[in-house]
Amino acid sequence: MWQKELGGDSVAAIHIGSVGFVGAINGLVYLYMKTDFVADAAVKITGLESSELGGDMVSDVCGELTNIFGGGFKNAIANLGYDSMLPIPTVFSGDELRISTIDVARQFRAELLVNGQAVVADLVLAEPSPR
Repeated sequence: MWQKELGGDSVAAIHIGSVGFVGAINGLVYLYMKTDFVADAAVKITGLESSELGGDMVSDVCGELTNIFGGGFKNAIANLGYDSMLPIPTVFSGDELRISTIDVARQFRAELLVNGQAVVADLVLAEPSPR
């Protein structure tokens, strides 16, 4: 479970960014991050003080981080000959979130340490459509 990877059995507040990719390969990328991590990133990215940040700004930064991560994956598979497109990312935030993926062909997880804080990334590939 991602809660353990994020540093404990209970996580007070998290952000989950999600972005899909559609094309020769279809799927989703999820990034699970503690809200404190996203707020710190928002300060660094925007140059604002933490007291100046609102919830919308923090969510926007979560979406942008997810878009960057998903775009990196999209470019990597494009280099292998699998073109795809990324829609606008979706962001969820709260203190008890669960993501359930059904009917997926494969799911991969990467546990990252970024500036001493845990970030969990899931790559979920959809079952190929019958031709």
